[in-house]
Formats: sequence, C-alpha cells, structure tokens
Amino acid sequence: MADTDPTGAYCDYLDKEMTIMAILSTFSVAVPAAVLDRVLGAKAEDEPWLRDLWSRASTLLEMGTLAFALATLAFYLQRSHLAWCLGQIRFSKTPAQYPGLTERDLLRDADSWTTWRWYRIGFVSLSVGAVLYLAALFHSTWLAEANRQWWVVLIAAVPAGLVTALDLWIQSRYPLEDHPWRKYWSRPKQK
Repeated sequence: MADTDPTGAYCDYLDKEMTIMAILSTFSVAVPAAVLDRVLGAKAEDEPWLRDLWSRASTLLEMGTLAFALATLAFYLQRSHLAWCLGQIRFSKTPAQYPGLTERDLLRDADSWTTWRWYRIGFVSLSVGAVLYLAALFHSTWLAEANRQWWVVLIAAVPAGLVTALDLWIQSRYPLEDHPWRKYWSRPKQK
C-alpha cells in the first residue's frame, strides 16, 4: 500500500530518529558510568588489575569520559533539534501556517546536512571516547606516564576533530546536496 502522506511518513522517520538519539544519549551515559563504577569500585584483593587501571591510565579514562559526555550532549542537542523540526512540520499542516514558510521548506530544511551536525559530532565524540577507553584497557607500561597518555588523547582527538570540522564546513556549504564532498571537489576552481 502506497503512503499517501509523505509528510506524515517523514514525521514518523524523524520520530524514530529522535528515539535513536535518546538511545545513543543513554548509551553515552551508561558506558562511562559502568566503566568508572567498575574501575573505581574495584577491590585491590579481588581485582588488582582493575583497581590499578585508574592509577596507570587515569588520563585516558578521564578524557574518554569527557568524550562520552560530549557525545551525550551532542545526541541530546540533535534530539532536541529534531523535535523542533518535527513540531514545525506538524504545525505547518495546521490552518495557522507561518506566512511565507511552507511545509516543503520545512521538509527541505529538516533533511539538510546542517540539521544533522550534532549527530555527527556525537558519533565522533562517542568513537573518540571508545578509543580512549580501549587504550586505557590495553595500555602498556609505556602509557603509565601521564604525558604519554596525553599523546594518545591528542592522536585520537585532534584528527577526529579536524576531519569533523572540515566535514561540517563542506556540508554547510552544500546542505542540500546528496554528495556534498563530491560537489565540493567538482566545483569550478577560482584562478
């Protein structure tokens, strides 16, 4: 059976995406809570390696937790923005429409790359947090010094941040393109 209301179908899609953002936010809070509970609550006699993990890799765990917190915030902001888009689209279907703002404009804006920037930031932050937690878990004696742990943080976070910033910039220049990077590279070169 064909959907006769594409706007309603898109609103259903946004609603599902909001649910996914809530799950990702919860995951981004639950993982560091569980990790820190296990590491900081470990008894030296029962789990000595886990108890010593904090003293050997605290910088990685702290920065990983910070990355997870940033992911939580980004997923929350994405969910909030999607809720606003959904409300605007639903409101546009009522008789008291905004003058000059059409349902089509709202759908286009909701589907643009700029609408989804917090999702990308959240996913990158979540990934950096996971990398830092894994580095802490599989650390070596070389990483026991805090300065070396900072190098791991920088190696994980800086490239991820730079690539994300470039991605956001290109997608903000071509928010409605299906392939913004392709569009960016195929643009006429200025001399």
